Amino acid sequence: MKKVLTICFVVAAFLFSLTLTAKAADKKSTIGGEVSLSYWPAKVNVEGDSAKQNFLPALTASIDVADSWSAVVEYDTSGSKAVSPADPPTNTKLKSTQYLIGVKHGYQGGGYVTLSYEEYKFKMSTMDNSDGTIKFDGFRIGGGITKDFAKTPWSASFDLGFGIANKAKVSVAAGSLTSNADRCDASAKGSYKIGTTGLKADLGYRYIGLKTTDDAIFPSTTFTIKGPFIGVTYGF
Repeated sequence: MKKVLTICFVVAAFLFSLTLTAKAADKKSTIGGEVSLSYWPAKVNVEGDSAKQNFLPALTASIDVADSWSAVVEYDTSGSKAVSPADPPTNTKLKSTQYLIGVKHGYQGGGYVTLSYEEYKFKMSTMDNSDGTIKFDGFRIGGGITKDFAKTPWSASFDLGFGIANKAKVSVAAGSLTSNADRCDASAKGSYKIGTTGLKADLGYRYIGLKTTDDAIFPSTTFTIKGPFIGVTYGF
C-alpha cells in the first residue's frame, strides 16, 4: 500500500507540473483527455506453467497538457490465482501488478509515439512460505494509430511498444539475482461511441512478452501475458 501511495503521489506531481507548464505556455489552453477502465481476464505463461490473472482495474489515462502532447498513466493489478499445473506440496499462487508513466506526442491522422517508464511485478506465494517476486522495469518506446470511421460511431486503434534498458530482478528469501531483460507488447481495440455522453464501449486484445537474458547464473526465462479485454472510455 505504501508503494502504491508513493506511485500515486509521483504521478499526481508529474501531471500537475505538466499542467502548470502548459498553462504558462498558453493561458487559454484547456485540459482534456480520456480515461479508460477495463476488465482484462488474461493468462500468464512462464516456461510451461500458467496462471489466470483477472486484471481489475486495468486503468489507462491520457491527459492533454500542451499542443500535441499528453501525459499517460497506466495501472493494472490482478487477484492471486493458482499456478497450473498444480503443485500440491506448495500450492503456488501468482499475483501481477503493472504501472506506467510517460508522455505521448500525437500527429495529424491519428498517429502517435510514446516514451515511458514502466514496471511489471509478479509475486509468488506458497504454503511453505517460500515466497518470491520477479520484477521487470525500464523504459518503453512505442507508437500507434487511432482511426475514426467517418459517419459511424466506430473507431479502432493499434499500439506497439518495445523495452529500452530493461532489467529483471528475482528476489527470494535466500537473496536476489539481477539480469538484463527484453520486452515487447501489442494491443488492438475496437470502440463504439455511445451517443453524446463522451463514453465509448471498448473490446480488444492485449499481448505482453517479457524475457530475461541468459547468463552464467540467470537462465533465460520467458513470460507472456495475453488475453481479450472489455471496458469503457470516457473522453473530456
